[in-house]
Amino acid sequence: RIDYGDDEWTSLVFYGTPPLEELMYKRADFIRKNQQVKDPNDPVQYSFRSWDNGFGRLVDNEMDPGLGTIDIGGSDDRCFAPPLFLSAKNIIFPAQDEIDALDDFVEKFLYGKLQDKDTFTVKTSLLDSHETYEACKGTKAFEQLERFLIKDDDGNESQWRDWSYHTRPYNYPHTYNIYFNMYRIAKFSGCNTSRAATEYLLFAFRTAMALYLDSTYEGNITYRGYSNFEQGNFSESHAPLGSFGLPDILKALEDEGMGKERTELFEMIKKRSKHFVSEE
Repeated sequence: RIDYGDDEWTSLVFYGTPPLEELMYKRADFIRKNQQVKDPNDPVQYSFRSWDNGFGRLVDNEMDPGLGTIDIGGSDDRCFAPPLFLSAKNIIFPAQDEIDALDDFVEKFLYGKLQDKDTFTVKTSLLDSHETYEACKGTKAFEQLERFLIKDDDGNESQWRDWSYHTRPYNYPHTYNIYFNMYRIAKFSGCNTSRAATEYLLFAFRTAMALYLDSTYEGNITYRGYSNFEQGNFSESHAPLGSFGLPDILKALEDEGMGKERTELFEMIKKRSKHFVSEE
């Protein structure tokens, strides 16, 4: 209480928290223990999801009224946030059990499952794709997947709600920033990782390049009498959250003697930046 003026007073309300370092430790430990998908029957095993405090468990599409593919499909901002935080924390405060969880995420889910091993393109979701749909037929997970699909007028499964496309630019910075964090963990933490530091850096570079090269979209959507054709390149008109990590990646490429990759990425960034520095 603060008294002032002519017998007047006011209250100041403070919200106290433990020290920041303690919060980081607790948050990372909670993510490792609770937010990584462990169910071997789940098609997105080893990915991360949001935690529902009300239900006391990971979110899933069995919750009323059910969740969509962006909530539980292993990609998008919701599913990338936990491993992004976990990887950033372990640069400063490394813990082998948390790095092991990140290793499982990268090796058993992200690289080669959500992300193409050759092109480094990143799917918008691992769920709601016909590939996953067919692979999960006859399993427990199929009951969850079946509700996502829409049938066309002839009763055939339609591509209209297939979220496995790779042109969404917002997924790429999350991915290359996680790889770059793994590069720094492998280089400076002294903990064990599945790959060498420079390999993670190369993955970060390849993912960043995939954003600029492979976010070209072309779609002809026909659904119940509605038809629409679109084409373009999202990287020419979108500056997704997390792009601020690119200068650090460029600097690391230079420091590691990867000049060719550094120049290639820098020139691509300049090319795609014209939209943002020009006047209409």
